[in-house]
Amino acid sequence: MKLSIPITLAILAISLNAGSQIVISGANGKLGDKVNSAISLVEKTDSAMYNVLLDNCNKIDFWDSDSIASFSNGAILIPVKELEQGSIEDLSAILIKESMRLFFLNSMVDMDDNLEDVVCYTYELDFRRKLKESQYLDNKKP
Repeated sequence: MKLSIPITLAILAISLNAGSQIVISGANGKLGDKVNSAISLVEKTDSAMYNVLLDNCNKIDFWDSDSIASFSNGAILIPVKELEQGSIEDLSAILIKESMRLFFLNSMVDMDDNLEDVVCYTYELDFRRKLKESQYLDNKKP
């Protein structure tokens, strides 16, 4: 587990925000607003993770499958059911985890699938920890 922290730090260190814009397609109104809120929450919580998301994801779309998918063209597909039932916090964590998957796809890092899962889920857990700390600090402000 300690190996994934240096890997994550190295990835963050080389990540440069190229001013990317994520296109949110396949959803009107409420679903698109929820995705935008999740992206804003990522930006507010951790700027380095936000930059990894911008650098690797260029499109978020929705589908009727039960699974989340990421593709080397920078697209993330999220189940409509997940969007409708999940919280903005959960959606932001999904985007963080999948942005790391996209990083591995885009950089063509040859990694064992199990190790990739460990790194991606560890990255997501780190974000959730930062999110919880951020929300705690926001609640302590007068």
